[in-house]
Amino acid sequence: MTKPDGKVEQLLAKHPSLTKQEALKIVAEKNERKRKKREGKTEKIESVRRAYEARRREPTDAPIESQPKGVKVFMSEQANNPLHGVTLEQLLTRLLEQYGWEGLAQRIDINCFKSDPSIKSSLKFLRKTEWARKKVERLYISTL
Repeated sequence: MTKPDGKVEQLLAKHPSLTKQEALKIVAEKNERKRKKREGKTEKIESVRRAYEARRREPTDAPIESQPKGVKVFMSEQANNPLHGVTLEQLLTRLLEQYGWEGLAQRIDINCFKSDPSIKSSLKFLRKTEWARKKVERLYISTL
């Protein structure tokens, strides 16, 4: 007995009022629905994979923050970025040389510059807090 025949027999046992033809039709329709569902899932997975591959290969004009992980940004897109190649530590050190802790605290109202400031604690805070890092980056760019 093949698998569909087994399903037909189970259906007939469960519903004795059905004829064998009706049971065959029900099993065939159910198998067809399952096949279409599997094909739909396969198509969806393939379309997602193709879209991911396309994004991975082609650079976009989107800002770096909105780039999905794994997408490489080409050097030509960084040509006009004054922050390219500058680490947060280098940026903070240069601002400290120019303004000192008091000057930074006056220009940017952040507690890590006001109370017991240190490069290590400031870097830790700036790496975790995007809005504060953006303010520091803007000040750095304005000093160039």
